This record gives sequence, structure tokens and C-alpha cells, in this order.
Amino acid sequence: SDTAVAPGPNTASCTFRVNVSDIERPAITCPAPLNITTPANGNSASGSLTFTTSDNYLISSLNCNMSFLNTPTGNTTFLTGTISTSFALGTTAITCTARDVGGLTATCSTSVLVRDVTPPLMQCSDVNLILSASSNTSTYSPSPSTTTGY
Repeated sequence: SDTAVAPGPNTASCTFRVNVSDIERPAITCPAPLNITTPANGNSASGSLTFTTSDNYLISSLNCNMSFLNTPTGNTTFLTGTISTSFALGTTAITCTARDVGGLTATCSTSVLVRDVTPPLMQCSDVNLILSASSNTSTYSPSPSTTTGY
């Protein structure tokens, strides 16, 4: 509300409303892609990734496609969340979304590459072939001692 006053008994007033809108999306930062290797005889590896978000007003949540990271316990303009888990062999794509209290969102993506770098083990044995002179054939008898591993 506002009132204008002129000299003398003349006055005028008006009422107006101010609408404040949040039009700025939150900022979100993903870590660089993570490359990790499995332990010997393993098919997965553990790793951690930390994500951060900030906003000009208030953050309401930080979520990733593989886990719910963080909801603030109070009013905050900055929030972090960490994924610490075991990742399977291959590439895992991760997309995270930050949401502010105005409903605006921002996303970022990263990945985790898990590689098996342990060479396979193999134990070979001699092969015995028995040749038949009359039929031009041979008989193969493998030994059951082949071993493979990660």
C-alpha cells in the first residue's frame, strides 16, 4: 500500500501487490567420471562420488537415478550428497537432479567404469592322441585339469 500526500487536504492512496518469482535454476556439479578396477577374483568394485548443488534461494532435494542423496533438514542454499557403493563390471551412468523450493530443477551426469584387469589363469595339460592306422582317425582324451579364474 502507498499513500500520496499533496499540499492541503488532498490525499490519494492505492494498494498494489508485489510478486517475487524464483526464475533461477539451482546449480549442480557432478564429479568427473570414475574409473576403478576390481580386486582379484572380483566382479565389482567400491567407489564414492560426491555431488554438490546450490541455489539463490533454497534447495529442496538432491537425487540421483541410483539413490536418493539428500534432503536438507533446514533452510539451505548449498547441499552435498555422496554415493558410496559397489559398482558392477562395466559402465554405470549416473544422472543427478537438484530441485529448489520453487520447483526448478537442474541435472548433471557422470559415469563409473569398472574394469577387470586381473589376467585369467589357465592350467593346460598334455593331450594324448591315439591314431588308428587302419581308419585314418584319432581319439582324443582330455584331462579334467583346466582351471580359469579372474
